[in-house]
Amino acid sequence: MKGLGNRLIAIVAILLLSGMVVAVVVARPAPRDLVTGATGTPPPRAAETSGSDPTKAPDKAAATGEAPASPDCVGVVVTSDGPPQTVALKASHALVVFVGRVVAASDAHWDTEDGQRPSKVSGPGTNAFLYRTITFEVETAIRGTEAGEQRVIEVLGGRLGCDWVSTSGRLPNEIAEGERYAVFLYAAESAPGVPKVSAMWPVREGVVETPADGLLDVERLQRMVELSPYEPLPTARPAGG
Repeated sequence: MKGLGNRLIAIVAILLLSGMVVAVVVARPAPRDLVTGATGTPPPRAAETSGSDPTKAPDKAAATGEAPASPDCVGVVVTSDGPPQTVALKASHALVVFVGRVVAASDAHWDTEDGQRPSKVSGPGTNAFLYRTITFEVETAIRGTEAGEQRVIEVLGGRLGCDWVSTSGRLPNEIAEGERYAVFLYAAESAPGVPKVSAMWPVREGVVETPADGLLDVERLQRMVELSPYEPLPTARPAGG
């Protein structure tokens, strides 16, 4: 478990460097249940971990809630708390950038070593996360890939049973075959094998919908990425390391 905990701390640190803060909600079958309904619908508001420095992982002791994961429903909300998510910022930490079409999208799964639901939830750094495996066909290769290639990536978020992970709009909550996205992939010591996604912006009729730079045609996006050389993210170290 120590190795898994260290790996997840590194994942959380990378999310924070990308301008994300992780909050954990544990729903119990009680009158003051934080999650409405039996399906575990995300609440309108969720407590967040303390601190606002986007370059540091939150203190595990400050995370909200600690309880057995079963039969409780687990909700994790990843919210924005960092610099604007510009093309330049995302491109500077992305080894692979492309515009592609979704050709396959899996159901959500836990990123534990055995793929099973974790035995407990105790906040960022020690709990697991839900990811979806998405297969893209690259249509416009911008960095680190080729047109026509198929890329299999892991996208944070999704729902499995009554458990859910939401990124508050930073990554799509619903992903369907046939949709097109501009995708930025990062290389992380904590995520060997299938790469995970740093940004995934919808593309409609050749126009990329970015959160900070407005609407860009694909050619303009490509030029902006080319002007932002790659800079590796700092290596995330486990607490006390």
